[in-house]
Parts: sequence; C-alpha cells; structure tokens
Amino acid sequence: MDHNTFQDFLSLYTQAGRCFMTYNANIDAITEVDSTILQQATNQTITPELCSRITTSDELCSCIAYSMHYGEGAEVGATPGMMEWIQNTLSPDMRRMGGQIGIMANHLALLGSKPIVNIPFLSSQQKELFDRGICFVQGNAVVNWNAAETEQQVKENWIFEFDEGTEFDGVTAQRATRFVVSAHMEDFRLDAMPYTDFPFSAAIVSGFHSVEHTYADGTTAADVFAIGETLVQQLRAHGIEVHVELAYRYDMEIMQQLLKLASHGTSVGLDEQELILLLQAVGEDAIADRIHEESHAIEHILAGVQRLRQHIHTDRIHLHGRHYFLTVCQNTAGIAPRQIRQAMEGAGVIAAAYAQQEITQRNDLFVGLNTSFAEEGRAVVEQIADILEASQEERASGIFQDGDATLIVTPNRYVAEPRAVVGLGDVISASLFAAEVAFLNRNKA
Repeated sequence: MDHNTFQDFLSLYTQAGRCFMTYNANIDAITEVDSTILQQATNQTITPELCSRITTSDELCSCIAYSMHYGEGAEVGATPGMMEWIQNTLSPDMRRMGGQIGIMANHLALLGSKPIVNIPFLSSQQKELFDRGICFVQGNAVVNWNAAETEQQVKENWIFEFDEGTEFDGVTAQRATRFVVSAHMEDFRLDAMPYTDFPFSAAIVSGFHSVEHTYADGTTAADVFAIGETLVQQLRAHGIEVHVELAYRYDMEIMQQLLKLASHGTSVGLDEQELILLLQAVGEDAIADRIHEESHAIEHILAGVQRLRQHIHTDRIHLHGRHYFLTVCQNTAGIAPRQIRQAMEGAGVIAAAYAQQEITQRNDLFVGLNTSFAEEGRAVVEQIADILEASQEERASGIFQDGDATLIVTPNRYVAEPRAVVGLGDVISASLFAAEVAFLNRNKA
C-alpha cells in the first residue's frame, strides 16, 4: 500500500456503521519481568509449567517461566487472595486500557467509528481510559461518555511482559510476549441479555474466556454461555455481522464452550496459541502437540486450521500469526476475497504503526507505511503455496483454494525494534472486521 491507497482504506471505515461491543474491559497493570519478581515471589527452583488457577507466588513464577520458555503468550486466572498479594507486593510500570472490548472500542473510535459498549460494570478509573466518543449501554438506554454512571468495582489484570532473551531463574525468553494474570470476579459476566434496541450494523463479542464454572448464586458457565449464544444468534437473525474474538484460557471445558459460541458468529479471531488450545479442546491433540513442540511450523499451523474448520462453522476464520495473517473463508457471499486481502493488508499497516509508537490520532497510523513486508512472512506465503500446490496466479495474489474453502495469506510488516503492545492482536482483529463490514455495506449499496 502507498500513502494514497492507505488513505482511501482508512476512509472506508466511515461506511462500517455503528458497532455494538460486549463484554470485557478492564484495567491492565503492566510490569516487565525481572529478578525483582523472583526475589519477592519465591525461593524455590522454577519449573516452567501452567496451572488452571494461580493460588501461590510459586505458581505465578512457574507460569511466567512457561510463557518465556516456549515463547507463547498465555493467560491464567488467580484466586482473590493471590490477586491481593500481587497488588500489595508488586508495582506496575503503567496502567492502561485492557480487555478485548476495551482495546477494540478505543481503536475503532480512533478510526472514526462510533462504538456502543456493554460491560458488566464501569468504574470511574475504567471510564477515564475510554475514548470520549464512545457510548455505553446502561439499563435500557444508550448514554454518551459524559452521562455514563460509574460504580466502585474495578477489574484489574496484571500483564508480565518480557523481551526475547530476558532471563528468569535460568529460563530464557524465546521471543517477546507476555503472561497475563486475570482477576476473575463474581459480577464480571454477562448475566442477562443486553439491551440492543438501537441501530447498529455490526457487533463484536468477547470476554467469555473469563467465565467461571460456577458462581455463588448458582449460575453456571453453561448459563452464561447460553446467554451469549442466544445474543449472537438473535443478532445474526437480524442481519447483523458478528465477530467473536477468542482469548487464552487454560481450561478445556471453557474452550469447548467458546468454540460452540464462536460457531454462531460471522467471523472469529484467534492467534496461534489459541489455535493450539482449541485443537486440544476438540481432541486434536496430535496436531496441537506438533505445533507446540516444533516451533509453530506453518505446515502444522495450516493442518491445525484445516482440522479446526471441521468444528467451527463461521464464514471467516482470522488467524493473526507470528509473521503473517491467515483468513479462511468458508463463505464469501457478499464480499470478494480480494477485498478481504485489502482489509488484511490495511490491518497490517495499522499493526506496524502501533508497534512503532504510541497512537493517539488517526494520522499517526501512516507511520506503518514506513515498513516493508517481513521476510519470514513472505516465506510463510511461499510455504503455504507449496503445500497447496498453488498456481502462479494464486502465488502472486496470496489467495488460494483449499477444497471448498478460500485461504488468504499476507505477510506481516517488519518493525526492527517493536514496542511491547498488549492487545495488538485485538487491534488487528478490530481493524480487519470493521473493514470487512464496510466492504459488505458498500457492496450492498
């Protein structure tokens, strides 16, 4: 993309219409991993491994070491007592917007959209982190930022970031990523059908990875997921495009429920680590293990996506990988593959901008053009072309046929010294989905 093409692409977002978004937004307390955490957290030798719920400081260190050792981002919930220990013992380097819906809403507002956000509760601290152009669903009404009422409850997650090569008690980080400790709160759930009696043309649903198995009032995970499924089905029945953004949860039962929920949407967004978990959740352990153990080799990623298609029935699967974007189209009605590719390329420029500097206004995004496609990403496109025995035309376009599905692959853009950006995958997914909705609306006109 050149400057004019990208400018035209950004203007496309005005045709996306209003977007209803539910339900997870929180505050991220972000800290860099260093020896201080070890000194305050444990005197034991660390074994890199995950647990289903963090109850001790030793388990916290083991989970951080796991993400570093395998170069894989992960998220695990902590008990209230453990969250209190973290907050009283450690000091974050900064606090900023967190949660898929919070991050995506602010980004869409920056692009010129008018997000309408529904979240379980809005604290005054959380409200200050939202763009002033965002509206909120409160009760049976949509209110603007100024009129939105706040509560005392605050949901704060902790993000432990590290660069490639960072050392932690003998464990060396294989790549730059992060480990997330999430605060699981009793009231942080979708406990009833949200008010949606207002005009909008698209919706983004996320946050269900934080659902508890049971709640004190007797509510179960099945109850919460039933509300989510009904919501998505009703929106789709009214012609609303619905994107379901997945997130990491080291819990196979919850991941199975997430997959079922996502199958009702128009599109689903995930990364490579979430792909591994979903494959494990549906019994495809052999492929999941090969991805995990063989450095996320693209032939195994592709095989995993092909297998996942048998378990999920959305129109589009969006995978944001380490050096590439991959979209699997199971239904291209209403939108051309070349338009999806353009949306992916535009999202790549936006991601490169966020990786270089703080983005505070739309014009800042043009800095993403000062990058070229990553060689590793180009190699991924060629590898996929070889695996699929693609024609020269397919190789040139990055658009491939795989049985009854269309695969679209673009390389990421290379940023020499990227900033650590929590939620970059969410920015990519929001950019891509909103552009697709804009193309769909334009094609209908």
